Amino acid sequence: DITTDGESDIKYTSAKAVKDYVDASASGNQTALNEEINRALAAEGVLDAAIETETTRAKGAENQLSADLATESSARQAADTNLDLAITAETDRAEAAEAGIVADLATESSERQAADTALETAIATETSRAEGAEATIIAALTTETAARASGDATLETGLTSETTERKSADITLATALDTETAERIANDATLETAIGTETARAKAAEAEKEDLSNKSTDITTDGESDIKYTSAKAVKDYVDASASGNQTALNEEINRALA
Repeated sequence: DITTDGESDIKYTSAKAVKDYVDASASGNQTALNEEINRALAAEGVLDAAIETETTRAKGAENQLSADLATESSARQAADTNLDLAITAETDRAEAAEAGIVADLATESSERQAADTALETAIATETSRAEGAEATIIAALTTETAARASGDATLETGLTSETTERKSADITLATALDTETAERIANDATLETAIGTETARAKAAEAEKEDLSNKSTDITTDGESDIKYTSAKAVKDYVDASASGNQTALNEEINRALA
């Protein structure tokens, strides 16, 4: 049992003891890696949902603005049409009045002056009304333009905040992965040093105490034996294969998160 006898420079380890200790260490690191992967995937799912909600809201606001502008344009066209009809009617009335004054120029002159005065009053009234209507339309368009600018500014602010939060989350994830990588490399180096030390000590002790027929050169094959003892190469090959598999998984997760 390497955990129990980890401080001993006298006892030597069996193939099974080495395999159990290395497998337990690798399993703990794999569990931590899986938990980090699940947390990162959950955070990305929440971020995607928030972006989808904001996109739907922005599209709804733009559709409503388009509908409001269409309504305003229709109202403006109707007002212009009414103005054209009023001017046409006034023109027809003036022409009819002018045709009736040919017979009596003096009387017609008086009537014409009265008609002109009435016409000028009507035109002035219509002009005033049209100008008021146009001023109302311009004010409504100004208000709508300001509301649109405010809505666009709010949307831009929201997208900027979301972008900042996403970058912060990515940086946090990258930092955590870098920390995990550094710790794993340090742990692997410590384990490799300890195994090298133990292998050297065991070789010296086993040269005198163990039967060569009990030597194991394959930890995977003899992993359940507490009788056979492992060669330095067998231990190194097994540890290197385990560390390589875990490092490959960690590198794939780092590349996936950074992408």
